[in-house]
Amino acid sequence: MPDREITTELFDTLLEWLGPDREKAAEKYEAIRTRLIKIFVKKGCYDAETLFDTTVNRVTLKLPDMVADFVGDPLWYFISVGRNVYREWLRVKEIPYESVPQQIVEPNPDFARECLQKCLDHLTTEDRNLVLDYYVDNKGAKIDLRRRLAEERGVTLNALRVKTHRLRSNLERCVLECLKG
Repeated sequence: MPDREITTELFDTLLEWLGPDREKAAEKYEAIRTRLIKIFVKKGCYDAETLFDTTVNRVTLKLPDMVADFVGDPLWYFISVGRNVYREWLRVKEIPYESVPQQIVEPNPDFARECLQKCLDHLTTEDRNLVLDYYVDNKGAKIDLRRRLAEERGVTLNALRVKTHRLRSNLERCVLECLKG
């Protein structure tokens, strides 16, 4: 979309679209702003406010063409446009210089094993056994094992996947922290 400037008239059109009176529209705008920024931050965006501004600009510029035919809650339109803005940002984002490691050091495998063992020791016996058992077999045997693990725990296969994903994510975080320190 060509870069056009947001005029007062376009912004007024946006506010009219968001609510019957200016105060309600401003409240809706702030609610949309808060929601989108939370979504961007949750996805790991370090520039969430800029992405929100880009989203609002795109919606505002598109508004005159679509306002007459639009049905539904404007929030979902903002979220859809925001999703596309976020995808574009992922393609072109630059990693801030401060976050680039100055030197990459290969961790000592024995130290990494010690870190993993320390982190495993922080888990309950049941969680430790689950995460270790979950990643044991390959191919068909792995599928059967995971079904059996789910049955033994009285949960669905999906619930088991979610539980082990959370455990593994926490272990990875713990091991990385240990390796840094």
